[in-house]
Amino acid sequence: MVEDDYLHYPTAISEMVESYLDFKKNLDREVAIHPFDDPDNYKPRWIEPCRIVYGKHRHWRTNEYTTNTVMVNPEVIRQHWSKFYTLATEYGTVWGETRGQVHEGTTINEIWRNHVSLFTPIPSLALHMQYKEQEDPYLNWKHLWDSISI
Repeated sequence: MVEDDYLHYPTAISEMVESYLDFKKNLDREVAIHPFDDPDNYKPRWIEPCRIVYGKHRHWRTNEYTTNTVMVNPEVIRQHWSKFYTLATEYGTVWGETRGQVHEGTTINEIWRNHVSLFTPIPSLALHMQYKEQEDPYLNWKHLWDSISI
């Protein structure tokens, strides 16, 4: 699933598929891939324990948070459809204020916390373009944007 406000590196899909297959085989369980290493993950109030692992082209970290831009086996979506459906139809939060509202933390992130191992690349393979604060400070996103031609 992909939201419309993400800019992906040209290698994003191939790296995500390759890593998904490797992680799933190595762990012998279902995994998911979120292509965006959200800078919020490094803010003191949101830092959570994680593991850093090698991939073929970059490091990856375990994570418990994703937006609706996630690569996952369709069976996971079927098994947890109510969470995806609730997020898509009832999302309601003001940026920075999430208490008591429907958002990723009250829906799909429960999947990553309890049922499916989630991995995020370091550095990002995609940029969430909705908020300037979410730009990865170590990647040249302007160069990526300027290099894309239709």
